[in-house]
Amino acid sequence: MPTQLYKNIDYTRIAKASEQINQDMKRVRGVEFPNYDRLPDPEKTKREAQIGELASDCGCKTGGRIAAIAVLLYVVLTYFGLLNITPNQTTNYLLTILVFIVAAIVGKLVGLMKIKQQLTTISNEIRAEILQLRLADTQQ
Repeated sequence: MPTQLYKNIDYTRIAKASEQINQDMKRVRGVEFPNYDRLPDPEKTKREAQIGELASDCGCKTGGRIAAIAVLLYVVLTYFGLLNITPNQTTNYLLTILVFIVAAIVGKLVGLMKIKQQLTTISNEIRAEILQLRLADTQQ
């Protein structure tokens, strides 16, 4: 039973509009997007630009930053003797390559997760905008 605050809401109409939105979906990098052709032109153009920018991003920028920071930190710690994995200093410096590769891979994965989260947020915002438009259309 709806509370006083929500008693005037037509849940059936909301569910029907939401179902219509979910019928025509497309995937971008694993995230489902509703068909946003019904959005006003400025909003549609803005959303297309946001999605296009994120869809073309590969996460390498984040991976490069994390790799650079990790390598710099590793070299500084090794140079000052705070981190000695092996007794041989040359081997410690050669391990920099491994540190770089692992940090770059981890950074890229972090970048890809960040992109997917941003795409999911945009998808949810588009759904909410389309739902508002559909509900406004059915009220008239």
